[in-house]
Amino acid sequence: MIFRAVLYNAQHSEYGVATIPFPIKNEDYDDTIELLKPLEIGDAISRDCRIEEILGDYPALKQMEMTGANLDELDYLAKRLDSFDGYEMTQFQGAASSLGLHGVDEMINLTFCCQESTVITDFHNLESAGRKHFLTVNNGASTDGLEAVDGAEIAADLISSKAGRITPYGVVYENDMQLAEVYDGQHFPEYRHSDCVMEIEMFSRDAPADSDSAYLYLPLAQTQIERAMPKTQTKATEPTAESTEQKPVDFDVRIYGAKDNGTQRATASVNINGAFAIRGVKVLESPKGGLFVAMPQYKVGSEYKDICFPCTKESREQFNTAVMSAYEQTLAQKQTQTEASQTQQAPAMSGQSM
Repeated sequence: MIFRAVLYNAQHSEYGVATIPFPIKNEDYDDTIELLKPLEIGDAISRDCRIEEILGDYPALKQMEMTGANLDELDYLAKRLDSFDGYEMTQFQGAASSLGLHGVDEMINLTFCCQESTVITDFHNLESAGRKHFLTVNNGASTDGLEAVDGAEIAADLISSKAGRITPYGVVYENDMQLAEVYDGQHFPEYRHSDCVMEIEMFSRDAPADSDSAYLYLPLAQTQIERAMPKTQTKATEPTAESTEQKPVDFDVRIYGAKDNGTQRATASVNINGAFAIRGVKVLESPKGGLFVAMPQYKVGSEYKDICFPCTKESREQFNTAVMSAYEQTLAQKQTQTEASQTQQAPAMSGQSM
């Protein structure tokens, strides 16, 4: 856990508060959303959570208190900070204090550039401070190159520049650091917090080609997947006839190992609209009889769950129909090839003498 946030509804403070630990574990995500429902906060897009207090070991985050935030923004920020080492956290807190940041979006953007700053916390060890500054401004160095550096001299020059700002976390030297808008307030930059089975990039078919995407790192709770979808939409624009028209879904299905008996009849790869590919789809025979399409799965304890799946009844029917049609077509082609081969062999066999 990086921090806990005490959240409330600014429009209805009488509803009480909820204390949420961040980052939120996948298995706790649904329960967290349910916890916030009585407070009428936790929307997928809007910043409807007012931060009453930040609890934890990183006091710079308390600068966000009494500001509005989106639940997933706080979760993303915590995941970014969870990867930081001790000095990176010092850089983050020092820069946040030096720049006077308060908004969660500013804090998220700072996680992408705070490593460009230098923070001196111990003026009794200028050799170490100078070497850290050298590594920062040069984006690293070889072992031999670092050994040749006079860290004390570099630190002395840096201190004499009087460019530092005193903060509770040390003296901060920004080194021309630029707080760029990496996070635009809707689309989280691609960032894998932990190992995942599959990474999925989602984007709106109606959005311009250069629009930002939303990323999913499976496995996730179903609620997390559903909440990510609105983030793929472009920001409010007037609908046009072209954008509101229902566009057909194109399935390009490739069938492998097709057979007409057994529990597993075939495997398939499905390409959807030339934009999203799914491998490991199976055509199986049900114990009760009949065939069905099974999505690729992962195991959680003794339970198997689909890695990805159609989200509506209509899209599932379209997907299943496309796979089953391709399977049946492949079987028919194999049967035709078998019959043609047998026909070609028959005359040769009849002409042989005993």
